[in-house]
Formats: sequence, structure tokens, C-alpha cells
Amino acid sequence: MRRLKSICLLAVITSLFATGCASKEVSVINEGNTYKNGTYIGEGEGNSSNIKIELTIDNNKIADIKMLSQNETAGYADKAFDGIKSQILENGKSEVDNVTGASKSSEGIKGAIQDALQKSQK
Repeated sequence: MRRLKSICLLAVITSLFATGCASKEVSVINEGNTYKNGTYIGEGEGNSSNIKIELTIDNNKIADIKMLSQNETAGYADKAFDGIKSQILENGKSEVDNVTGASKSSEGIKGAIQDALQKSQK
């Protein structure tokens, strides 16, 4: 009985730890929506600054993403931007994971992408 309690406690602790450490996945696009071709500016809040991106839509897909401005801690936003951009462009999906070690910058970039996508909806 004591062994069973220990196993249950270990399972609960493990699941809580895993939940707390999992990267937050944020949906930045709603499936089924249509988007106007063009270039749109989006802003999101990073760890220590606003992050501004330029998003290009072509044929209802994200064709390109450019970083316009950010004032995050050196290296973090660039690392997050490169990881998020490559995930979106390679997978053709805008639902991506945060970049490890740059969670707040990742969330700011994804927020900026979401902001630009909302502006491009038909």
C-alpha cells in the first residue's frame, strides 16, 4: 500500500513538473479564415520591449516575416525570431512552439504575428 501511494505521488509530481515546463503553444491563426494578399505590420510585447514585425501574405499563406524593431536582451529575440520564422515557413503552419531559452521573446513575436494576421483577415 505504501508503495502504491509513493508511485501515485511520483506520478502527480511528474505530471505537474511536465506541465509547468512545457513550452506554451499559442495559436496565431484560426483555421478556415482567409487573408488578403499584402504586407502587414504587427506588434507584440516581448520580455523587455515591444516587438514589431512585417508579415507578407500571399495566396492565403504566410510568405515572409521580417523583424522591424525590438529592444530585447541581445541575442534572445533574434534566436526566437529565427526559430519561429523557420518553423512557420517550413511547416506551413502558424501554430509553433516557443524557442527554448527565449520564451518571452517568442511569445512577443507570435503576438506580433497574430496582430498582423488579424489585420489581414478578409
